[in-house]
Amino acid sequence: MVLKAFAERRILPLVTHKTCKRAYKEFLISGNMMCAGWKSGKADTCAGDSGGGLMCPNQKPSKLVYSVQGITSFGDGCGGKNKFGIYTAVYNYNGWIRYVIDHYS
Repeated sequence: MVLKAFAERRILPLVTHKTCKRAYKEFLISGNMMCAGWKSGKADTCAGDSGGGLMCPNQKPSKLVYSVQGITSFGDGCGGKNKFGIYTAVYNYNGWIRYVIDHYS
């Protein structure tokens, strides 16, 4: 097992839900999931990346801010052609996250 001392950074395009479902016919890609990666297989998440964040830019009036939009779940290999990384769509859980923070902080 290789442990990384730092997180790697890759720029990945988001993939439509329809395209993702087409690429992963053998899996249930629910509305609580999102996909990112290159059709060419240029870069992707890999073994050991589960739980890592998919960060997306949000333009604020005074600066660019990144927020976690996805949490790495799984994929098919590492950067294969027409295979994308599958992420839990964090925005679907924002209400629950806020509830837990408010009630347990």
